[in-house]
Amino acid sequence: MGKSTDRLNIVGLNVLGSHGKQIQSDHRSYLDDVIWHNKPDILFVTGNNVDMTSLALEDYRAARVAFNLDTVLLYDTQRLKLPTPDWYGQIPYFKVPGIDKNKLMYPLVGVLSPQPTSHVVKKFHCISWHWELTHQKNSQKDLLQFSRQILWLSQYLAFLSGVEVLIGGNFNLSLSQIKQEVDEHNNQIQEAIEFVKPMFRQMGYDDDMTDNIHRPGRKLCQLRVHECKSTNSSKQGADYFVASKQMNLCNIKMMAEPKGPTTTSCIKTAEISIPATPKKHSGG
Repeated sequence: MGKSTDRLNIVGLNVLGSHGKQIQSDHRSYLDDVIWHNKPDILFVTGNNVDMTSLALEDYRAARVAFNLDTVLLYDTQRLKLPTPDWYGQIPYFKVPGIDKNKLMYPLVGVLSPQPTSHVVKKFHCISWHWELTHQKNSQKDLLQFSRQILWLSQYLAFLSGVEVLIGGNFNLSLSQIKQEVDEHNNQIQEAIEFVKPMFRQMGYDDDMTDNIHRPGRKLCQLRVHECKSTNSSKQGADYFVASKQMNLCNIKMMAEPKGPTTTSCIKTAEISIPATPKKHSGG
């Protein structure tokens, strides 16, 4: 790590069976295949009882907390560090209205440099949730309200921690719908900056200076939709990741998996670019 070519491999797995129930008998071999072929550093598995005895998961751990047993996020312990025991401890009384905290997680992830140093060179928040939160909604109004709550959660985490946010859960909204929600979210953040400009002018700052002052925080809190391009010719619904504008996502794809255990089976993949680590001054 420490080179401009470093990448973190992200995989979002969406495997839903009849009425959202997953077929566990076939799921282990399918999950193993996904891991062997994609070698993810982070794997979003939105609602599974993962068999951690699999050889494919030897270096992986599940990000969980005491009260969250329904949502699973697997991470490679050789590349990543999650500061458990208590990444909820920063905001112990924070709740997302109307969302079951047992089905929502937002760990702080640290990217490690190579061994033997293994120090954290980058941090970001992951947000994921159990598929039931969006696939059992009764109306588009409920889904849109849920998306707005998650987008505001991402802004809160970015503001609180000063790090980027990656959203890996399934909104169950079309690409055009989520883009509209993200645009509205970003506009509200920009409006807050516009609101303080008159006060800054009185202190001698012109508008460009105010924009420059707020740019780092704005790029953390504002979001971008990254559409996953299909790797085959079959017609399938669009999928996407949502992340902080500042986050460098690349090679974003959606790959159908016809050998999956259910009729609805796809994986979305992306890479996060890890910036080069500055050289330490030798003191010469």
